[in-house]
Amino acid sequence: QFIDDIALPRMLHVAFCRSDYAHARIISINTVGVGAMPGVVGIFTAQDLEDEFKPTRAASRMADYYATELGALARGKVRYVGEAVVAVLAQSRYLAEDAAERVVIDYEPLGDAVEPLANLSNDSPLLHEDAGTNTLVTRTFQRGNVDEAVDGAAVRVRDTFRMHRKTPTAMENRGYVADYDQGRRTLTLHSTTQITGIIRDALEEMLDIPGNRLRVIAPDMGGGFGGKASLYPEEILVCLLAIRLARPVKWLSDRREDLMTTSQAFDEIVEAELALDGQGQILGLRADCVGDVGAYSIYPWTAAIEPVQVVSFLPGPYRVANYWARARAVSTTKAPTGAYRGVGRPISAFVMERLMDMAAMELGIDPLEIRRRNMIREAEFPYKSASGIVWDKC
Repeated sequence: QFIDDIALPRMLHVAFCRSDYAHARIISINTVGVGAMPGVVGIFTAQDLEDEFKPTRAASRMADYYATELGALARGKVRYVGEAVVAVLAQSRYLAEDAAERVVIDYEPLGDAVEPLANLSNDSPLLHEDAGTNTLVTRTFQRGNVDEAVDGAAVRVRDTFRMHRKTPTAMENRGYVADYDQGRRTLTLHSTTQITGIIRDALEEMLDIPGNRLRVIAPDMGGGFGGKASLYPEEILVCLLAIRLARPVKWLSDRREDLMTTSQAFDEIVEAELALDGQGQILGLRADCVGDVGAYSIYPWTAAIEPVQVVSFLPGPYRVANYWARARAVSTTKAPTGAYRGVGRPISAFVMERLMDMAAMELGIDPLEIRRRNMIREAEFPYKSASGIVWDKC
């Protein structure tokens, strides 16, 4: 049984009015006549719901980290195309969609903030003014003296690697059904989620519902790949409306919505340099990773999830005595990035292996042989890598 197979008595359906702008202030929302359209039960903005829940943030004890707020609808401004601004509730999805098309939203554009490298500048438009910066995370890894190792190397190879965004396109789009039992004061959420326990704990705090009165059920699901491993605004919204109206509320993303709003991944720029001696032994590795993490720090994994993983796994299975790497998560006017198939490892593996190939070519050594000379040996397990990750035998 998939989300779309769930049909409950008196169930209502949601459609969203989503932003056409990547970065803009919401000036006005005109819903005149929409509420009188056939089958429409309610029209909701962020202001209508702000007293009914406590927005959350993806918390972390990391230094140099700013946690963005996660709510149910955009409040005050929008930060990416597709961000939900208004929710229309009706007796069917068709009626809700018809009514949503009649809502008029006026925006004031706030400037381009789409390029992560440009957003590192203090002159770029701020997505989150209270943060005072577009850099949501900065984290540095260091072992040994990489400058000394690089300066004294016989061979140095370096390059800039650009990985572009990808989106997990599951067969079944994201969807949710919330059902509130007013008599028992219990809430049941059916969700296309990979993290039922985390969602339940987050909603328990946001909605102020005791844990024994809240269930999150993941029915049969047509794929996830990490894109369904986060808490989403629509997930919060159906719960709020179900509690408010004491009726089941359902939303299933269409393919266009899913491509615009489900978390994306692999959007990184990595500058890396590898230093070796004349025999092909690695002396040092230096890297600077800028991750385009989109508009928000994703819950619960934070904006650090991918760029920090890239530099954590960058040394790979090789002995690297001297290492320096910096990861920066930069907010842009795009959908947030999150977990997806390997979470940083494909990028780190590509960068390191490409540097090894470049070094082998420079030294005239067989690519396989240069790897053999630098691979962690069996006698060295458990081996603590330059970034702190411990490798061991299975």
